[in-house]
Amino acid sequence: MAEIGSISTTPSINTLVKTFLDVERKPIKNLETKKTELNKRTSVFTDLKSKLKTLKDRLDTFTAVGEEAKLSAKIVTVSNENIFTAEATPDASIGVNTIFVSRVAKNDIVVSSRISKNGFSLVNSAYGRTRKISITVGSGNANTITISFGTDISSNQDVLDKIAEEINDADIGVSAKVIADTRSTIRLAIVSDEVGSENTIQLADVNNNNGLFKKLGLIEKNNERRKATRTQGGYIYENTENLDALFSLNGIEITKSTNEIDDVLTGVTIKLLKAQKSGDEPETLTISQDTSTIKEQLENFIKEYNDAIKYLNEKTSINAITKERGTLSGNFTYQNLKIRMRSIIAQKVSGIEEGKPQTIRDLGIKINNDGTLELEDEDQLEEALAQGPTTVSDIFTSDDGIATNLKDLLSNYTSTGGIIDISKKGVSNEEKSVSRTISSYESRLKFRESALRKQFAELQKTLSILNSQQALLARSGFITYGYGYGYGIYGTSSYGGYY
Repeated sequence: MAEIGSISTTPSINTLVKTFLDVERKPIKNLETKKTELNKRTSVFTDLKSKLKTLKDRLDTFTAVGEEAKLSAKIVTVSNENIFTAEATPDASIGVNTIFVSRVAKNDIVVSSRISKNGFSLVNSAYGRTRKISITVGSGNANTITISFGTDISSNQDVLDKIAEEINDADIGVSAKVIADTRSTIRLAIVSDEVGSENTIQLADVNNNNGLFKKLGLIEKNNERRKATRTQGGYIYENTENLDALFSLNGIEITKSTNEIDDVLTGVTIKLLKAQKSGDEPETLTISQDTSTIKEQLENFIKEYNDAIKYLNEKTSINAITKERGTLSGNFTYQNLKIRMRSIIAQKVSGIEEGKPQTIRDLGIKINNDGTLELEDEDQLEEALAQGPTTVSDIFTSDDGIATNLKDLLSNYTSTGGIIDISKKGVSNEEKSVSRTISSYESRLKFRESALRKQFAELQKTLSILNSQQALLARSGFITYGYGYGYGIYGTSSYGGYY
């Protein structure tokens, strides 16, 4: 006879609890699905902001001034790059210029008198002593250098090496070198770091009228600039005017204390390299529109615009067949963004002279049905570029230009605290609310689980007692089998009769 609801035939407590909790957990599963969708929406906003920011950065280079104004890029052609080179920013004026270089700017150089390399003429003045020298560059302050000679000084070479070392370590705008001008003689050369008469070198001995510089023939009375000879100390360029560059630009003679000149032609930097000979013809510097760079910039713009508009199309659409909705479908804010972007791209730019390109289509760029762009006619773009240096840039950068209007629109969405950030914050707040609700449900389910386990444990205990009583009655003979009169217990009911 079977036992009364025995543990062996009753589902385990874990199974029973799980069955009950699975039913009660359905609201949590729905909330978790919603949380997943919210996280997906946050990712969409992050990706969209990145794509729009990339596009806006491109537009910033279109509307920038100076070197960053990519749609006004200029290119320089020099007739002889051995004489000079040049670079141009978008501010440079298109045209041809002539340049004749009479003299390049030079470093000031002062050299000592020739002395015996292995001689001792300087050793007695240096051995174990401390000497001070002063070096001034241009109109700057005098720099005092203290030189402490050791007792290991044994030749003029050692003395000059120590002087050069201390000057170089001082880092004061000059460098010093010991030069072997013959097999047995040496000279100390001090060279200014920068060229031009603004960087002349003045030397002095400090508190010693017969100091090191005097002994080396580097200074004269009243610090006069004496011309150096093969054996006598002095300056390589006695006249400081010879330290400056001298050149003519379009027939106008110009003197500069540098070889890198950026203030004679707007937007152009000229680097003088070599003087021309008398009678040579002037060289030419030609500035023209950098059509290759401009075309590259337009192609990059098309790619980045297409990346943004395709993403908006995808996320705001509803599939006509599957009815699958994009993450932002039905969201007016982003539907409107897409519409406004396409409207700006298709606009006719006001304020441009009649007969010149006034729309993006006039540059050979096609607007496809899905709003994407395509450079369809490169010849038409080349023709537009040939009309003038601002033909293309006017369409984008004028007050009513495409880049101007599109950048203003995108700034509202991509700026810190802008529309996309506000959207993300709203989703984040909703996600936090859902998380709190899930947490609350989970807490209640823990209490519910504990209560269920307690109830089922009590039931199991009751069933166990009944099974024990059933077994006891069977052993006592109250339960018999076959025909006769007695009591039978089936389940939880009892009855009398024949059986």
